[in-house]
Amino acid sequence: MSAVAGPSKPTFRHHRSLVDLSSSSSSSSAAALDIMVSSSLAPAINQFDRAHGLPRRRLSTKHRSSRSTLTTLIITLIALLFVPTAVFASQGDRSPEYHLCVSSCVADVCRDHVDDGTMYAHRLPFILRVTRWTCEDDCKYHCTHRITNDAVERVHKIKQDAKVEVDSLAAAQPITPMVKAERIKGLVESQLSALRNVQKQMVQYHGKWVFIRFLGAQEPLSVLFSLMNLRIHGKALFMMRKQLPDAFPLKLVYIVYSIIGINAWIWSAVFHTRDKNCTEKLDYFSAGSVIMSAFFFSACRLFRIAPGSDRFTLFRRVCIGALLLHILYLSVGRFDYAYNMAANVVVGLIHTVLWAVYSVRPTTFPSNPLVDRTAYSRAAMRASKPSLSALSTPTPLSNGAATPPVPVSTNIGPPSTHAQQRRRLQLILALMSASVLLELLDFPPILRILDAHALWHLATVPITKMWYDWLVNDAQECVSTGWWLSDRTASGQQGELASRVEQLSEKLKGRAASLAQNIELNALTARLNELANKAGFSGRGNGDEGNAQNGEAGLARHRFGSEMEEQAVGKVGQGGVGASSSIGFGASGYSSLTDRDASHSGSHGVNGKAKDW
Repeated sequence: MSAVAGPSKPTFRHHRSLVDLSSSSSSSSAAALDIMVSSSLAPAINQFDRAHGLPRRRLSTKHRSSRSTLTTLIITLIALLFVPTAVFASQGDRSPEYHLCVSSCVADVCRDHVDDGTMYAHRLPFILRVTRWTCEDDCKYHCTHRITNDAVERVHKIKQDAKVEVDSLAAAQPITPMVKAERIKGLVESQLSALRNVQKQMVQYHGKWVFIRFLGAQEPLSVLFSLMNLRIHGKALFMMRKQLPDAFPLKLVYIVYSIIGINAWIWSAVFHTRDKNCTEKLDYFSAGSVIMSAFFFSACRLFRIAPGSDRFTLFRRVCIGALLLHILYLSVGRFDYAYNMAANVVVGLIHTVLWAVYSVRPTTFPSNPLVDRTAYSRAAMRASKPSLSALSTPTPLSNGAATPPVPVSTNIGPPSTHAQQRRRLQLILALMSASVLLELLDFPPILRILDAHALWHLATVPITKMWYDWLVNDAQECVSTGWWLSDRTASGQQGELASRVEQLSEKLKGRAASLAQNIELNALTARLNELANKAGFSGRGNGDEGNAQNGEAGLARHRFGSEMEEQAVGKVGQGGVGASSSIGFGASGYSSLTDRDASHSGSHGVNGKAKDW
């Protein structure tokens, strides 16, 4: 379930200091507020007791502890609500070195009337302008690399100076290599401890590591791996269209799920190409839709919620409503990364737990109802009926036949419960859980091109392929064993949708054929007119008069011209709209070219507006 994790999940890099800040301030703030509340409420309580003749009382330790816990929880929640606005920036873009570099670059390169006269405003390359880079963005990109290079050179120089110093001391007083290495390490650590992180290592800028861009893409390997996932989902779309049995109730749901995955990986590639506010939201919203759709179809499959039923309609509306509210909340105000991450993790975890339980104990979920002993026979008869759906696919059997089987037993267990299928499902779940660790164990990019997030995208490629293969095999087993077959009386909406798709396809085919015939007949008319002009035909006579004057020869030529006209008109009648041309050979070598425009035809669609050439 690579798609469960989504293309670009909310990472932990945006709020790395969130926990530290909240943990350090919540306890002290809670204690202070607790003392303040206690001191303010105590006089009021004592006054109430005196007014009603009650003895003076003190709050018990238990009540004070519960109130302190509640106050701490409230303060923590308030801190979590306000902390994202304070820690949105990373330590790299907060550093004075970065601000000085960017401001100097923008003043020298990006603006007209440069300050020192040594630089001039330049135009960005075409590929950067296509990918929406601005001059200021380009300055920020180069400044991140410049500051990182300075940090690497500074650390290298510190190590070299420490080695030279220890070597000079060892020349005066010989020491062992181990002692020498320890002294060098101590000198280096003492000097590095006096430096800030931005001065001694690579740090994040605006929530991102420092990458080498390629063709305008900020994270080229993440873009490449996102496109690889896009290809897997695209192939899965056609695979499900062909291999999922038409009798499987969730065939259309699975196809829609693959389409949602395609959309998500498209926006993932766009987001990793250029990290903008709109591309970021589209990527995160698409990832959330993948997770929600995966949870939706998994619950329908495991709990046997068939399309067309009341449960299916209600569950679909609940999932869509929850997704829309999630998107609406993230769209208003500042983007809440912590909430987005928590929501996606919770839904994805539920999805994974459901399939994990099924892989261990399939009987936990509803099985085929055994109340009506004839249910299986009716289901087999429905599956054997010809389908009018445009998504129709014969039900494959283990022996290669294409006819749905009739179940031989009324005690049919859940599908995909044999050892091989369950082991494959457990392997997919284990690989997916292991790949999530790449998001947790974030590290600086290797050679400034490959980071943990890109490796996670790469890991989802084979896992997605395995997941789709397992889903197809599971659907085929659901139908071939008769465990779950679609009821066409209960899935009228699905059949109606497929019928509309088929009608639209036929309508488009008819219009395309009509357009092709129209173009062909117009070209033929133009060619015949050209030949008539070259032959010197005046075109004033008509075919009937010429035939009357020339007797039988004219009659034969008239029939020939009429046949050509009828054939042309017949074609136009079949195509719908078009033009027809006829040739009548008259006396003295004259010819009559008649062009009939079918768009001006009468009620019968034959007698159109005639033009004599």
